[in-house]
Amino acid sequence: MKKIGLLAVTLSFCIGMAVTGMADTRYYVSSEDDLQKIIDNCNDSSANRVEIYMEAGTYSPFNAVSDMNMEPRYIDFIGMGMVIVESDDGRYDFPAASLRLDGKVEGISFTATHKNGEIPPDDEGAYAVHADYGSQHTEFNNCSFLSYQTASVGMGLTHDSEVTFNNCQFMNRADESSKRWQDGALYVHTDVHDVNIKGARLNLNDCSFYFPIGAHGSVVTEELNGASIEINYS
Repeated sequence: MKKIGLLAVTLSFCIGMAVTGMADTRYYVSSEDDLQKIIDNCNDSSANRVEIYMEAGTYSPFNAVSDMNMEPRYIDFIGMGMVIVESDDGRYDFPAASLRLDGKVEGISFTATHKNGEIPPDDEGAYAVHADYGSQHTEFNNCSFLSYQTASVGMGLTHDSEVTFNNCQFMNRADESSKRWQDGALYVHTDVHDVNIKGARLNLNDCSFYFPIGAHGSVVTEELNGASIEINYS
């Protein structure tokens, strides 16, 4: 990866290009690059927001989360062309992407299948995107999410979180052989540590939802311990 700073040009560990400015870093990657290594080493922070531009192609699953006691990841993921992030495992612990962002995700299709074999009957199944792990402020634009095991997106929203989906498509193509097939196209719950607290916000603008007949609805919510989620549709 070529990294261009203000005073020097250095070579790093992979092919993708990173351009560093005063408080902003941009990476341009292809499916040939080790995206996970870039995420793990990009040094994102509130003072160094990172943008990762993804060329057309099919990418392996990736993880962009931080410990709940830490800040979220300050990363944007921007698809350029037909960008697919796919997991073929099918089990709960292996979604296509695990996210906890203060940033945006744009123009990416996330898919979770179980092409590599049937999932164990006691496993809850893989989301296409699992967005949890603490406070987050994320905007998804023109993305699609598809799971063959359960809801396409599973989220946990703390009282100080706000997540927005604009023009996104949610698809649950599970059947009754999957443990959590009834969780709708999108499943969202309050944080287990929030008790009798309001503030979590979920915005769904111009989105479409596909889910099996017999599911509990398009968007399934679980409000724990008296906490609540404000859901806005437009």
